[in-house]
Amino acid sequence: MKPLYVFALLLLLSSTAGSQHNQGNDKTIVPQHHRAGDKSSILQRHRVCDNGIEVLGGTTQYGFAVQPGYVRGLSKRVFIKLSPFYSKEVDRGLFHFVTGFDAVAGITVLNVDHKFFLSGLAGMGYSYEKGRWRRSDIDRYFQGKGSSIFGAEAEYYFNNRFSVVVMANQHVVTDFKKVWGFHRWYVMGGLRYHFYRMHKCSPAATCPPAARGQFQRKK
Repeated sequence: MKPLYVFALLLLLSSTAGSQHNQGNDKTIVPQHHRAGDKSSILQRHRVCDNGIEVLGGTTQYGFAVQPGYVRGLSKRVFIKLSPFYSKEVDRGLFHFVTGFDAVAGITVLNVDHKFFLSGLAGMGYSYEKGRWRRSDIDRYFQGKGSSIFGAEAEYYFNNRFSVVVMANQHVVTDFKKVWGFHRWYVMGGLRYHFYRMHKCSPAATCPPAARGQFQRKK
């Protein structure tokens, strides 16, 4: 179901319930899904017009990696992630440094109590890589490499603003120049901060002009 349809349905239900409950009452109507801690609000903010930023860090097969990122929800189940990253690895005396950028799409396959979400990931990446031997101060090679990405992500909401994320993925290098392997796995975790109030189609955002009159104080 498209986000606009979901919001329209929620708006209709909340305005109908509010008008029945507040007939003859001089107070402002507050939709139920605006209440803090409401599970339905967490669900909607997670995937309907939600966006956020995250900072992840973790391990690779031979070293460590850090990855900030931007996350944008397209529907209840589908989202995209745009993430630069940096990694440093050492294998048999070779220092390997990578800076890159990943663009992945995710689809939620498991939702537990509107707080825990498990999603599959797939996408593409590009990295610029250099390497040198441990006993040398001169970089021995420079390469740009494309890759396909497959993985999974688990997310747990502490509240409507913060969630903790654990992600595991594998980069499959597509240029087939085996200076640093065809397959590289990453396991990272961190925090995600959600900016749901910035989007008018979010349940927690300001109501659009067409519906704003339904929530104003009656004269």
